[in-house]
Amino acid sequence: MWNTEFGGFEPVPGGIVDGVVKNIRRRKGLKEQIPRRDDYLA
Repeated sequence: MWNTEFGGFEPVPGGIVDGVVKNIRRRKGLKEQIPRRDDYLA
């Protein structure tokens, strides 16, 4: 029988957050610029 258990998340160090987010957005074909709140609210 197979069993897995979620081990949790660990925070990304603050100095590399922007680079990690931009790489993920680029990989997914999204704009590298992180949307602002105003982009969603008219």
